[in-house]
Amino acid sequence: MTQPEPPPDTEAAVRRPPSSAPADRLADRLGVAVYRAEPGPVGRWLSASRAVTAILGFTPEQLLADAGLWLAQLHPDDRDAVLEREASLAASGRVCSEYRVLHPDGQVVWVMDDAVVEQGDGGEDVLHGFLIDITNRKRTELMLATHADVVEAVAGGTAVDAVLTALADGVAALSGTARCTIEVFGDGATQPFAVTSDGWGADADGHAGAVREAPVLSPSGETLGRLSLRYPAAARRRAMDEDLPAWAARLAALAVVRAAEHAAMATSVALLTATLESTVDGILVVDPAGRIAGHNQRFATMWRIDPDLLAAGDDAQVMGSVLAQLVDPAAFVAQVQHLYNCPDETSFDDLAFLDGRMFERYSQPQRVDGQPVGRVWSFRDVTDKRRLEADLRDTRDNLSLLVGQVRDYAILNLDPAGHVITWNAGAERIKGYTEQEILGQHFSVFYPQADVAAGKPALELEAVLAEGHVTDEGWRVRKDGTRFWASVVISALRDDQGSLRGFGMVTRDITEQHQAKLALHRQASTLELLGAVATASNSAASVEEALAAALEAFARFGSWQLAHAYLTDHDDRSALRHSVWYEQPLGAFAGFRAATEAARADEVKLAQEVFARPDLIWLSSLEDDPRFGRVEEAAQAGLVSACAFPILVRDEPVGVLEFFSTQPQDCHADMLSVMAQVGAQLGRVVERDRAEHRVAAHSWQLERLTSRLEMVLNSAGDGIYGLDASGIVTFINDAGATLVGLPAEAVVGRPVTEVIMVEPGLDAAYAAGTARGDGGSDPAPRSFTGRHVRADGTVFDSESIAAPIVADGTIAGSVVVFRDISERRTVERLKDQFISVVSHELRTPLTSVRGALGLLAGGAAGPLAPKAARMVDVATTSTDRLIRLITDILDLERMTAGHLTVHPQPTAAEELIAAAVDETAVFAQASQVGITVGATCGRVLADRDRVIQILSNLVGNAVKFSEPGSAVQLCSTLVEGYVRFDVTDQGPGIAADQLEAIFEPFRQVDASDTRRHGGTGLGLAICRGIVEQHHGLIWATSEPGRGSTFSLHPAAQ
Repeated sequence: MTQPEPPPDTEAAVRRPPSSAPADRLADRLGVAVYRAEPGPVGRWLSASRAVTAILGFTPEQLLADAGLWLAQLHPDDRDAVLEREASLAASGRVCSEYRVLHPDGQVVWVMDDAVVEQGDGGEDVLHGFLIDITNRKRTELMLATHADVVEAVAGGTAVDAVLTALADGVAALSGTARCTIEVFGDGATQPFAVTSDGWGADADGHAGAVREAPVLSPSGETLGRLSLRYPAAARRRAMDEDLPAWAARLAALAVVRAAEHAAMATSVALLTATLESTVDGILVVDPAGRIAGHNQRFATMWRIDPDLLAAGDDAQVMGSVLAQLVDPAAFVAQVQHLYNCPDETSFDDLAFLDGRMFERYSQPQRVDGQPVGRVWSFRDVTDKRRLEADLRDTRDNLSLLVGQVRDYAILNLDPAGHVITWNAGAERIKGYTEQEILGQHFSVFYPQADVAAGKPALELEAVLAEGHVTDEGWRVRKDGTRFWASVVISALRDDQGSLRGFGMVTRDITEQHQAKLALHRQASTLELLGAVATASNSAASVEEALAAALEAFARFGSWQLAHAYLTDHDDRSALRHSVWYEQPLGAFAGFRAATEAARADEVKLAQEVFARPDLIWLSSLEDDPRFGRVEEAAQAGLVSACAFPILVRDEPVGVLEFFSTQPQDCHADMLSVMAQVGAQLGRVVERDRAEHRVAAHSWQLERLTSRLEMVLNSAGDGIYGLDASGIVTFINDAGATLVGLPAEAVVGRPVTEVIMVEPGLDAAYAAGTARGDGGSDPAPRSFTGRHVRADGTVFDSESIAAPIVADGTIAGSVVVFRDISERRTVERLKDQFISVVSHELRTPLTSVRGALGLLAGGAAGPLAPKAARMVDVATTSTDRLIRLITDILDLERMTAGHLTVHPQPTAAEELIAAAVDETAVFAQASQVGITVGATCGRVLADRDRVIQILSNLVGNAVKFSEPGSAVQLCSTLVEGYVRFDVTDQGPGIAADQLEAIFEPFRQVDASDTRRHGGTGLGLAICRGIVEQHHGLIWATSEPGRGSTFSLHPAAQ
């Protein structure tokens, strides 16, 4: 093809002056490009020879047409240096640079650019220069530098990944545009990894072009990894890069192998150092001339030589320190000199020290390639060992004398086959054989025949061989055939080489201890049984549940497989009825159970006879005993023995328990005692159940009476009236008018204090206070009880609930509902009288029970087993709780009867609050609830102890109903001349319809509160009674979910 003609101006620029044409042609043939250009970094090209295309990758026409083309193709890493040298032309007149350019095909070429500044035809400065491709030279230099860097880094201990990263950077630079990746596959000691370095000038499509790879091989040919060069898609592969992967792979292999060798050598040195320092011996290394070449720390410690002295290398001083400690220094020196004269000899001897120590000295030559290069001395402190050896010799002699004289232990030796070879006096006393009778016999003669048949002697010897020794307890047989309970230890006897020499056997007769242990176990089992029965008696929800637990506990205690309980009814105590069963395994005795339940309880002979006597019966055999009666059914079920005993309440039988076994059961005295105690304990459960039954019946009757009275009161209707913000009555219903004894028109429009009157002695502010609760601005509903005075002078007990009317956030008045509760008060007094009688009747026996429990706990009946002591503690706690309940009931009864007296005296409110906080601090801390004291002011005329009782009760309630982490606040304020105490909590709050009910005896917001928080429901009733004795008021305000406030004011001063 014919190349198109260039533009006129380009042709002129490319054309050279005639005088330079021969030189230019020579330069082209030599691969040297000659050019002319304007000086400076952005100077315009004026002319260029054709050789520039091979060097820069662009034709002369392209360079002349685009002044910035050359600058754009400079390698970024070289651009600043080249431009800096171009800028120095004005001063030097000549510049020679080496730099890289990027060809359009992706190749990177190294160029040497040598130019001078001359005058042009018009006197202007013109840059004359030539360009040479020096890529091959630079590539050789870079390869040599990379190789040197790798070798130096590996020798210096640089990590192999860092070495390979530097190698990948160098290979990428050599390739120009390729991405170099070196992968190391790893082995058991090295984790696999890979490093990557990108070449310069990759196309947008990344390195998706040609790939050149080479394996990384060890000197033995093992594949250690892989090296790959990935070129950009547009890059042209250069022939000079063909051997680049293989060369780089060899360098990578060198790095990996040398790094592994370096790591192995470092590990070996570390292990050798650690080994020398961990040995118990002192090690000293000397050269052929006897000079110290090395030692471990143990050597300096053993010989008590200053480490600084050893480090200084003064061998004479070291030797002097050594000799000063020895008993025979001359012999030490002579031996050392002998070994230096005979460098191939090895020696072992002992060294005696002046302070009593003893060392073993071992010396051997140190060789390299079979030739002595020094000597290693090893010293071991055997002072304790030698003393032990001497003590051991003495001990062996003493032991021989001791074994022969011991009579409490049978000490004998067996040969490896188990035959007796030694015998002592204790063995003769315990086992009954003389030495002449037993020597040579197999030790199995000491075992019961059943153990011999089961192979127990041989099994024990096998266990001794496996474990070294065996400890055993069991029956053994004497020469006369009698048995004794023995504690036996058998040990393997081995020599220094570990060979079995025989067995040592020590036997002790512990029959008495064994019997005592069995007795103690029976006692513990008895206490466990009684504890289980007592626990069931106290915690069971019903008699049947307690009986079921007792049946299971006693059946397990006595190894009974079947048990049955009979009970009398509450209303008919003369006849038994079937109750609960215990059966193990379940369903095994279904036929016998069905036959028993098919008959009436009074037809079951065994149970009926026990109930009639009443006394326990033990049947060792069921076959011919006329007291049983179910012989055939028992035989079919496999039952062979039985027992039965009564459940007694004050010597009166109220039930029977019968137990059956598939094995013969012998009657023991301790078993009879246990049966009697179980029967008495269950009798108390039945007695309690009867008492609860009676109380429930009375409570039901009382509840019916209360319900009827409440229905009568409710049918009368409630009085309702409204008040405005100033306390003027705005309306009143007929029932309210009837209650106050005035027509409605005489009440409406008048102040409430004039028409809703209270009994003289109570402040008139009580009636007005119903408009806003406690006289404040709190919008919560308020509840009150008091005594109202009708217009005719008659008085009635009343209950009021005031709900404020809130408009735009302001209390505009209130609605008050009140009712006559005189009849209900009468009923409550009747109930209080009933409770008072019951409480008085219970207090005396409870006091006796508490005293008896105190005596038991104090050891009056002898020491108690731990489980028995725990049961006494549980009973004592329950008795104390019941006594407190009765005390509260009696306090309430005294208040109701008007027998509670108070002794008012002036007292500061701050003092009362401080005392209440002190009394409740421990309980609050245990509940993780804080107590804060707000403002305290004023003095009250009140009974100090009673007010503290009220405040402590209110704070205790607040703590009980508060969540852990919250706080209870206690404060006092002056309101209209009264000192008002407030106790505020952050608990769940109280519904409005319960604010008055909680002050009634035995009333709580929710019945579940008793189970969760404890209490009897009497505390607030007692608080109100004490406040009323002070002619004061107590009330509660609350909003569900936002806590409650209990307020009171006794009297003021």
